[in-house]
Formats: sequence, C-alpha cells, structure tokens
Amino acid sequence: KERQTDRQKERKTDRQTDRQTERQTDRQKERKKERQSDRQTERQTDKIESSPTKK
Repeated sequence: KERQTDRQKERKTDRQTDRQTERQTDRQKERKKERQSDRQTERQTDKIESSPTKK
C-alpha cells in the first residue's frame, strides 16, 4: 500500500511539473510572437517615415 501512495504522489508531482513547463513554454511563445509583431510594426513605421512621400 505504501508503495502505491508513493507512486501516486510521484505521478501527481510529475503532472504538476508538466503543466508548469507547458505554461512556461506557452508564455515564452506568446512573448516571442509579441516581440516579432512589435518588430514588424516598427519596421513598417520606419519605412513610412523614411519614405519621401511623407516629407
């Protein structure tokens, strides 16, 4: 019986850490996406500002 509860506990912590890592990677992906889109908009505004038609 003791062994079983031990295994269950281990499984539970395993699942928790799995969830945590999943959340972390999700966050990182989101951040990366945000950064990329930010860069894109920056580039676009740069192009617009440097274009001669605006001046």
